[in-house]
Amino acid sequence: MGLAFASYVGQSVFPIGCHIPDQVRTLLAAVVISFLTFLNCYDVRSTVRLQNIFMVAKIAPLVFIILAGFLTLGFGDGDNFQNISFENTNYNPGVMSLALYICFYSYQGWQLIYSVTEELKDPNKYILDKNRCFLNYSNI
Repeated sequence: MGLAFASYVGQSVFPIGCHIPDQVRTLLAAVVISFLTFLNCYDVRSTVRLQNIFMVAKIAPLVFIILAGFLTLGFGDGDNFQNISFENTNYNPGVMSLALYICFYSYQGWQLIYSVTEELKDPNKYILDKNRCFLNYSNI
């Protein structure tokens, strides 16, 4: 995550077409991660505020793009939706429910392991063995 952030910042600082040195990218990523770690250790409230700012910065463009798309469709410009390719889609309810079951099963299994871990009296003793068993079970 820090390297991705450093790459984006490096692209805005260095001229277009210029390669960002790996040392600069790695150093900037280390500085950002160190700053966020320090901020989290120093004051949790400021970290929560910063996370909320980042969340709004991620969600606001998505909402803007979705609203702009709906407005564009509302004004009658739907040329891109003329040929949506679902020609070979299998609409059999059994196949669709099996696909949903597979998706939900994988997410539910990971949630169950964490909820069971909360109920243990000594989770450090049992967590490693339970994770090994669950990973083997989910891979089968």
